[in-house]
Amino acid sequence: MISSMQKNKKWLLPTIWISTIAFVGAGFVGWGSYNPSTSGSNMATVGTKEISIKALQNEYSSLYSQYQEAFGKQFNKELAEQLKLEQTAYTNLIQRYLLLNLSEDIGFIVSDKEVYSELLQVKSFLKDGKFDNDLYKNILKQNRTTPNEFEKRIRIDLKLRKIQNVYSANINKNTLENINKLFFSTDKISINIINNDDIKVSATANELKKYYESNKNNYMSNTTYKVNIEKIDIKKDEKTAKKTALRKYLKLKKSTEKFTNTSIIDSKTIVLNEEQKDLLFSSSVDTVLKPMRIENEFVIYQLIKVIKPQPLAISKITTKLNGDFKVFKTAEIIKEKTTNLISNFTGKEIGYVSKESIIKIDGLSEQEVSELIKKVTTSINKIDSINLGNKTVIFNILDTKLASYDSSKDKYLEDTIKQLKDSETMASIIKNIESKYEVISNYKVK
Repeated sequence: MISSMQKNKKWLLPTIWISTIAFVGAGFVGWGSYNPSTSGSNMATVGTKEISIKALQNEYSSLYSQYQEAFGKQFNKELAEQLKLEQTAYTNLIQRYLLLNLSEDIGFIVSDKEVYSELLQVKSFLKDGKFDNDLYKNILKQNRTTPNEFEKRIRIDLKLRKIQNVYSANINKNTLENINKLFFSTDKISINIINNDDIKVSATANELKKYYESNKNNYMSNTTYKVNIEKIDIKKDEKTAKKTALRKYLKLKKSTEKFTNTSIIDSKTIVLNEEQKDLLFSSSVDTVLKPMRIENEFVIYQLIKVIKPQPLAISKITTKLNGDFKVFKTAEIIKEKTTNLISNFTGKEIGYVSKESIIKIDGLSEQEVSELIKKVTTSINKIDSINLGNKTVIFNILDTKLASYDSSKDKYLEDTIKQLKDSETMASIIKNIESKYEVISNYKVK
């Protein structure tokens, strides 16, 4: 699930000027308590503006609500931590307040009338179609905020919206119509599928040796340690065994007695807990360590030598080497086949496809077809390829037809283009003003 969220993170996360109203309209879902990692009374100061800890709590809750709405009960605090939601909330606020400083320097003012107009958009605040002040206050109280705090957030949103409107690029009707036809155009394609499983690879001894020599650093032994070992069996009396072990330790330390066993060990096979491993493997050479309780024995160690990793002999890694060589050789063959097909294409004609196509193609799963169509409709090359894991598809675009103009798709297309343009524009503005307004942060990054 986490991989799915990461993949869709771009469209899930609100932009820095997302409206407070958008979340309120959903009924205040998910406005829970949250304790950010901060020190001091404020999260940060940006320019002349202070950002309160509560602002970070609200931002985090809004983000959390959006993910919860998209993914349901599967989304929890553990996944929120993996997605670094607290860090995202912090970044959103810093960027928002950079723009807020800019809006005030420009001279943007938000009137009470504009704020009231925003409040009228929230059905939760309306009674019999009219704004109800008591209902408004009660709902805010239930969600641990006040009219003053809430309206302050709305004023910030409106100022940011004014900044956005200043820098937004409008799209004229003729341009939109042409983009509509192009965006929903269809491509006639022919394809050739190379399946990894159809490629049979066998390695000669010389090929394996050559591959090994080029990649021997990938086949290294573990770091090993030469140690002296003395064991004292606990038997039935642990107290007596411990005294015996301590007496033995003092004699070994003073060299009045010698260790009875020497062995080569490594951190993966030795029966020690992490603390004991750290103690042994980080000790100075020749240091005699105090007795350690290990299962039914007290064990005294002395590190003699650290043996660094060495390339393993081919005879010890034959199976893995054969497997890795097969993967390497298969990828090499596929690359060669792909290059040859791009230069001299032959394939099976599929017909016309578009961004909206839902078709079946022999040899490809539904998901693989979807990935192929996405690649075809965004490729700038007449002949191109896509790697689908265990398969590679080479395609040839034989013909392209502009779509008939469909005005019903204008709104979707206009919103998509505007969102992309606005995002790029805002990112550019923020980058330019980051040095203008000082950011003093009390936030502790996790």
